Amino acid sequence: MKMKLFFKILPINLLFLFSKSALAQEELKLLAPLPGMSSTTIPSPGEYISKLYQFGLGIAGGLAMLMIIWGAVEWVISGAIDRKADAKDRITQAIFGLVLLLASVLILSTINPNLVTFKDIVPSL
Repeated sequence: MKMKLFFKILPINLLFLFSKSALAQEELKLLAPLPGMSSTTIPSPGEYISKLYQFGLGIAGGLAMLMIIWGAVEWVISGAIDRKADAKDRITQAIFGLVLLLASVLILSTINPNLVTFKDIVPSL
């Protein structure tokens, strides 16, 4: 129930997040810099979404690598056949997640490279 409400409210919150920047044509000022950026000002909402997208891809890739390592350690340590099968399944699912992550980036950049870079969402006047 809470997740349905969250996904209904999320687009409205994103709209209000960029409304001031879109209407006033001023830079966004963050309280803390995003990972990979040196300053707390962002010239456009597109750059903000791009940095969040890149950060999310990095987190997802890092978590997939941790799951592969965890599965490998579990495989080496376990003696039972069913535990080894669980570890093998964990490694397989993590590799599938990495392939899915990279395939989504490849498909989006093949369709249109601007879908991955988020250059100009709000045109300047």
